[in-house]
Amino acid sequence: MSEIRLEILAKGVLLVPKGYIDKAYGEAIKRKVEEQASLGRGTLVLSFVDCPIVNSTGLARLIETIELAAEKGTDLWFADLSVLQRRTFEAAGLLALVPRIVTSSEARIVLG
Repeated sequence: MSEIRLEILAKGVLLVPKGYIDKAYGEAIKRKVEEQASLGRGTLVLSFVDCPIVNSTGLARLIETIELAAEKGTDLWFADLSVLQRRTFEAAGLLALVPRIVTSSEARIVLG
């Protein structure tokens, strides 16, 4: 399984997973989001810049991750979506559940 790089910002955390998001890696992302939300880190931004593919079970884990963040009262944003990811996530209804879609650079500016 690949790593999930964290970049701590003043008002949040940029999470940058690397690799193919399947069921197992989706679970790892969910655990990392839960960990950071429990620490009260502020807004969490999940960047897909290094994730070329998200399969259907990975997509299901991302939905669970969005729900988990909402239950914890934590904003979860998506960043750096490719055109294919944006279309797939939109078709699956994920983009309606995420308050902001940004680039990593925009997240760094806003959450500094």
